[in-house]
Amino acid sequence: HVVTLAAERGGLSLVENSAFTLEAFTTYLDHLTPSGVLAIKLYDEPTLTRALATAVAVLGNRGLTDAEALTHIISLLDTRVDPPIPLLLVRNTAYTREDALSIGAVAREVGFSPLFLPGAVAQPPLDAVVAGTQSLDTVIAAAESNLAPVSDDRPFFYHFDFDLPLSLQRLLWLLLALIGVGSLAVGFYTWRVNGSDPTRWSPIYFAALGAGFMAVEIALLQQTRLFIGHPAVTVAAVLGVLLIGGGLGSLLLAQTDDGGLRGGPLFGVIVLVVAWVIFWPPLREAALSWALPGRIALVGVAVLPLALCMGAPFPTGLRWVGASDVRLVALAWAVNGVMGVAGAAGALALAMLFGYRSVMVAGALLY
Repeated sequence: HVVTLAAERGGLSLVENSAFTLEAFTTYLDHLTPSGVLAIKLYDEPTLTRALATAVAVLGNRGLTDAEALTHIISLLDTRVDPPIPLLLVRNTAYTREDALSIGAVAREVGFSPLFLPGAVAQPPLDAVVAGTQSLDTVIAAAESNLAPVSDDRPFFYHFDFDLPLSLQRLLWLLLALIGVGSLAVGFYTWRVNGSDPTRWSPIYFAALGAGFMAVEIALLQQTRLFIGHPAVTVAAVLGVLLIGGGLGSLLLAQTDDGGLRGGPLFGVIVLVVAWVIFWPPLREAALSWALPGRIALVGVAVLPLALCMGAPFPTGLRWVGASDVRLVALAWAVNGVMGVAGAAGALALAMLFGYRSVMVAGALLY
């Protein structure tokens, strides 16, 4: 029963949802002995169904049909509490009918009600899957809620709506309204003050930097959280490297001629993001057994080059607009800050729809 007290069940980012992903179930089953059993206490029918679908999908990746995969699974319901708590049992070897009946008998003695016992109890719609007349994917697709398995890239296990959460939708609409009104005001101001000067387009530059920085930051936090092992430590390590590296990038740029560097860091962000997407997964797997200080150090070394490049374009832009009109410097800070907030909400929405890898790519494109 996953209760780490590091975050709550209803959270959307940096929570323990990744305990129930396809990758997580694969790891759990790979670590079992032949007689070992993975036992997971869930919360309700939606969480039980999604966890069961995840187990079936993982077993399916090993060449089993849905009906065969279900012979590896037992589902029980603890009726001694209100509301009742589901229990899912999964193992690598199939349960025989005798195994299922024996476990079912013991379950009844201690106050559990069998929901699914291979070869003995199969309630609708699982009975159709057992009979081979329907696939579990078909059953999931026909459900009123989104019960499909989740992945590490989209680890929103507790989100069962097909659309974005209503609270997030309202926030996004509010931000869009504020950005729309703000864009009109900023556009009117820059065109009136700067006329035909190229700096009249500078708010777009600083808006893209603000949103892009937050998108890359949130993707990095999510993709390194499991590797480091705890949300709080991950935030301290990754955010620290991003801020220090960004500051160093700004400092290095401030002491050089910006003419030859203006496009270099932007191009560097794109290249380094692509490199991260390609090389971080195998690098992470190779270093999983390292001690915590070593894992933190590896994350720092991997993130630092990207942080240096991400920090450089902002002071370049400030020098550019400051040379034209010093009032645009304050406007640049304001636009960048507002779009940083909007970028955080947009990054979460994009992750829920397409995954954190797409958030990383979107951040690079904004740069």
